[in-house]
Amino acid sequence: MHLEAGADQFCTLLHELEAEVAPTAGGDGSGVVQTTGEVLESHPPRRLVISWVDPAKAADRTEYSRVTFEIEVVKDAVRLDVFHNELKAGSEMARGISSGWPRVLSGLKSFLETGTGLNLLCAAAQAKVA
Repeated sequence: MHLEAGADQFCTLLHELEAEVAPTAGGDGSGVVQTTGEVLESHPPRRLVISWVDPAKAADRTEYSRVTFEIEVVKDAVRLDVFHNELKAGSEMARGISSGWPRVLSGLKSFLETGTGLNLLCAAAQAKVA
């Protein structure tokens, strides 16, 4: 999966992401922490690698997956590649990211282009109703 955006905007956002890698409340609107992890590798502004796990399964290292963000400047734009791997086959996490990352990246693209992101909480709620 990749996304292209203006270099200045994107590099700033990735640096902020690195500074804020911490337990996060998920997109279901519940406020319950759904994902946690730690920075495994950091080479600003080109590469960030984080671990990713459901907090309820954090004691089991086999449940951890890995997310890599790679940034490449291409002329006057920036290319973002996101790789989410080391997933347990057939796991809830593997199923969840198949719809999660496209929504997150669409929201990021909208934010970079317009200054307003997508309402991901609303999108998640609508998906549950459908």
